[in-house]
Amino acid sequence: MSPPRPLLVLTLILGACTGSINQGKDLYGADDDSASDTGATGDSGGDDSSGTDDSSGTDDSSGTDDSSGTDDSSGGDDSGDTEDSEAEGWPGSCGNFWDPVDIKGWSRSYDVVYNGQTGTEFQTGEGEVAASGLYRFTTDMVLADGSGWAGYQDVGCDVGGQEGLFVDYWEVAYLGAGGSATGTFAGTHSVPRMYLPDEAFIGGVGSWTYDYTLTITMKGDPTTGGTDIPFEMNSKGTYVELNEVTVELNGEEVPGYRLTNTYTITYAGFLGTGAFVREGYIDQVYVAGIGLVTETHTASFDNGNTYDLTKTLTSYTGLTRVEP
Repeated sequence: MSPPRPLLVLTLILGACTGSINQGKDLYGADDDSASDTGATGDSGGDDSSGTDDSSGTDDSSGTDDSSGTDDSSGGDDSGDTEDSEAEGWPGSCGNFWDPVDIKGWSRSYDVVYNGQTGTEFQTGEGEVAASGLYRFTTDMVLADGSGWAGYQDVGCDVGGQEGLFVDYWEVAYLGAGGSATGTFAGTHSVPRMYLPDEAFIGGVGSWTYDYTLTITMKGDPTTGGTDIPFEMNSKGTYVELNEVTVELNGEEVPGYRLTNTYTITYAGFLGTGAFVREGYIDQVYVAGIGLVTETHTASFDNGNTYDLTKTLTSYTGLTRVEP
């Protein structure tokens, strides 16, 4: 018997929700390596975003999240901001200059390779969301076959008495090959997931773990009276700091911060249908004042399907590197 359409769509898209957008971030390419990235974003990384692979039986996504190698990543600055600024003068209200979500008006462009297919991702900083204490960035990714996503991720700063940046919420509309609409999905966590420590402790934390319920909701179409359909799964993993590396930015070697995220997402299925286990690894490099510059995200499913995403910063505007 074929699974119900909403469940089938979820299994085809979840990977995308779990890594990139989320930059480990559930979207990210969510996290969501936390499943939900949109990656947005999804939920892995910082849940976590990308993934548009229709070939995966149980999932093909990407998600929070995606990372990078141990050294060279490049990003050209269209803004002409080439001089370094001091971190003490950071203008954002959150203050974590390793991912400048608290700054409004910036943009970042990435080259993306997803399961062998090339594409681009474009992110923009929207700043604080209506005095909520949450900071939003948008993400648009397009692959060579026209598939991709468009959405946003909200990031919390210093949540629940713990200092750092946390994946809070993401929402992404996915497109299949040729640009056909696949559905709109949103991701939430039962417990906020920290994807970057406070700027004062970067490089000194060592590692930290997370374990929470990830809820990915397939949004109903309000124009047709459609209802939202939630799917709950467990997301757990461990971040490990690999500390300072050297990366290339605008032809100059600069210090970067390397972080990995090893995760497992387990979905029990709906009435015994669609269950899967996804295990993944995200390797990211951040540069102070700029944010994510490289990401590599690999994952495998218990049915043998695999997921592979890399992204590399190619240009940015409205951002200036700072000395941490």
